[in-house]
Amino acid sequence: MATLRGYRILDSLPDERFDRLTALAAQHFDVPVALVSLVDANRQWFKSAVGMTQPETGREEAFCAHAILTPDQVMVVPDAPRDPRFADNPLVTGDTHIRFYAGAPILATNGQPLGTLCVMDREPREFDRADRQFLAQLAASASDLLDLHLSHLTLAEAETRDPLTRLANRRQLETAMDAAMESAFAGRPFALLSIDLDGFRAINKQYGYEVGDHVLNQIGQRLSSSIRASDVPARIGGDEFAIILSDPASHDIARRVAQRLIADINAPIEIDGTSDGRQIVMSASVGCALALRHGTTAAEVRRSAKEAMYMAKREGRDRLVIADEVVPLLANASYNTIEHRLEEAIAQDQLKLQWQPYFLTGDGRLTGYEALVRWTCPGHGPIVPSTFIPVAEASGLIGALDEWVLRASCRAALEIPEDLTISVNLSAYWFSREELVPLVQRVLGETGLPPQRLILELTERTIITHTDSARHSMESLRDLGVGFALDDFGTSYSSLNYLRKLPFDRLKLDRSFVDDLGADRQAEAVACAIMQLGHALGMSVCAEGVETPLQLGFLEGARCDLVQGYLLGRPAWEPMEASTPVQAFIRA
Repeated sequence: MATLRGYRILDSLPDERFDRLTALAAQHFDVPVALVSLVDANRQWFKSAVGMTQPETGREEAFCAHAILTPDQVMVVPDAPRDPRFADNPLVTGDTHIRFYAGAPILATNGQPLGTLCVMDREPREFDRADRQFLAQLAASASDLLDLHLSHLTLAEAETRDPLTRLANRRQLETAMDAAMESAFAGRPFALLSIDLDGFRAINKQYGYEVGDHVLNQIGQRLSSSIRASDVPARIGGDEFAIILSDPASHDIARRVAQRLIADINAPIEIDGTSDGRQIVMSASVGCALALRHGTTAAEVRRSAKEAMYMAKREGRDRLVIADEVVPLLANASYNTIEHRLEEAIAQDQLKLQWQPYFLTGDGRLTGYEALVRWTCPGHGPIVPSTFIPVAEASGLIGALDEWVLRASCRAALEIPEDLTISVNLSAYWFSREELVPLVQRVLGETGLPPQRLILELTERTIITHTDSARHSMESLRDLGVGFALDDFGTSYSSLNYLRKLPFDRLKLDRSFVDDLGADRQAEAVACAIMQLGHALGMSVCAEGVETPLQLGFLEGARCDLVQGYLLGRPAWEPMEASTPVQAFIRA
């Protein structure tokens, strides 16, 4: 059955090439009935028929179901009423009055019998050796036509289908988009979902491309099974998919479908052949655009959906963003260009670091630096981190970027005084896998930097998404002496529960709470509450974005431990002298 269905010929349209075979068989043997009969689980279906009006019969009536039991020979029934197998067969006792049957099995390339090329007569007759040989030759020709049918299907689908997942490919998606746009202008709107798997490159790296292909295949099946028959799922390259949601396709419908898809993708995928029987859990970032609302051409709708997908990556992954919510990130360069150039820059060590100092508020003493990655892209000039970091997250380059920054920072820290610490930002990438601890150990070993001089900065969004894995990694690294800072506190979820459970050494007060210090009593009350909370939990507090003496004065009075900002020291290519105090720098 699997072999037969693999040919995808059941219930296909008439084909004159098969019709010529049955016509030749009927003429040569001078019989009223000649068939190309394919035997399915519960029926025999006629690909071509002479003298038989119905397209199929039940399998229990099929002479051919017996003929395929001996695939290496022609089965002949000289007089059916005298054969106990067929005496009560409706084809014999009914209006067709079949008395004679001869059937030569039609074989697949693997030798499996799929059906027969058979002839029938309403009178008993004999069938000599030459007759059997000729019928077998006709059946062999039918086998060749089946192979040719499958080859044509395969070639046709190669132009429109992704060979791995069997979903539509990019070319077919573009064709379907053009047709969908015409329908949209006729009053039948559609939505486009742009879907990108999160962290897929790490799957190929850790398990190999065979496992990666298995994951893509499983994801493709899940996408197909989660949508309507009228929708069009496609794999458009790598780990990127798209789905055209046909009419009706409103905001609410698109959101429900996307959320269901994200949940389906999150289900564990079994990895065959691994020693530990491991499962892979994937997530996806989804962008959605609605025709006419977010674009009046197919290209505009695709671009809007992709930009929304990139924003979903930037906002923490494993989520949906609709194009209404998108804030454009790039003005003069495409994401693909930035991604390609960024990958080259990481591989060829073309990135640079700037150093932003932070100071103790009591005596103004410099106590360390935060490492900030900078990139000048050939042909585009300097590209700000708020542009290229979301591209790195969306493309899967963020892990390589983080690793470059960590290694370069630890190496450079050896050139500054030993009493200064170095802070390095880490993305959520590392907390969806168990690679952070080995990475930090490896880099510290390679560079020789004492662990006590390294502080890793995490954002709230990073740890709220991966709380358990973050706690495990943080505890292991903290045992080595590595410190942790919670960056941008107060701008996201601000869960006191995870703040209590995770081993942070430092709490960074976001610049949005610093802006109005000294001028707004409510802002001052919030800032004081955050500082008191940090101190109560045994953390030091560092205020970011200090730009005025008024802000600095308030923070000193509120017992903030550390300060950082343009008033004190802008990011610089070279570290300042360690002896420079805050007050001296302000006067300068």
